[in-house]
Amino acid sequence: MSAEIQIVGKSKHVEQLRKLIAKLSTSGKDTLIVGEPGVGKTTVASLVASLEIPTSFRLAGQDELELQTSLAAISSGTVLFEDVDQAGFRNQEIVLEFIATRPKAVRVISTVCLPTKELLSQRKLTENLCARLNGFEMVEIRPLRERPEDIPLLVKHFANGLVIDINTLETLVKLPWNENIRQLKSVIDRCVSSAQDGKFMLPEEFVDERTEVAKMVSGLMEGQRPVLDKSLDVIENTIIRRTLERFGFNESKAAQFLGLTDHVFGQKVERLALSKTTAR
Repeated sequence: MSAEIQIVGKSKHVEQLRKLIAKLSTSGKDTLIVGEPGVGKTTVASLVASLEIPTSFRLAGQDELELQTSLAAISSGTVLFEDVDQAGFRNQEIVLEFIATRPKAVRVISTVCLPTKELLSQRKLTENLCARLNGFEMVEIRPLRERPEDIPLLVKHFANGLVIDINTLETLVKLPWNENIRQLKSVIDRCVSSAQDGKFMLPEEFVDERTEVAKMVSGLMEGQRPVLDKSLDVIENTIIRRTLERFGFNESKAAQFLGLTDHVFGQKVERLALSKTTAR
């Protein structure tokens, strides 16, 4: 399958990424892939390696002797060092020695979480390995939050054919996705596994009252009969939760503020399963 098919997105960054991967996949040059955790560095490395399956080494916590023994047995193909910046300095020396003395038929691809200059200043890379990696062809993968236009295509790609309404997509686009594509895929997989009657439903922690109101109004405009139970619960839940937070979870003060008796307010808190723990 081609890199163009596997790299999902429509941003200018993804278009440039496709072109660079296509170029590197035929060049055979050593490559350094830079990007935050979860952006897809290993996927890009596999595409750069083209038809070869790289021999991969996850260097965090890797045993030194085991690493040396494994590298000594390699005579050809592509070697992928994943997150070399997480390796101890001794293992970084082993990697550097391998790069310098490897057989000519061996190509090296390495991944790091930050630009080498930053890693060097943070003492996460040795100077010698940093200098060597700086001589590699570089691929930088931008975090998902910097290319939100790619999120709808990624969601649809992971959604296994489920129909997703526009308000849900807008909610997903606005989320920060600090763990990037890995986190997005995990959330969408949860939605797919819990889907009922082919309906894509966000987990509760990603749903807010604005989304639910927007969905109800959109449905009414299209002549659809609204399903109020969940939407109203979400709205009421949010109002009560925020009121409880405002008054330090003093139910009497929260009830008074909302114009409810303690008894009625207590019933609502119990029905919505709200507590100081769940409210946070």
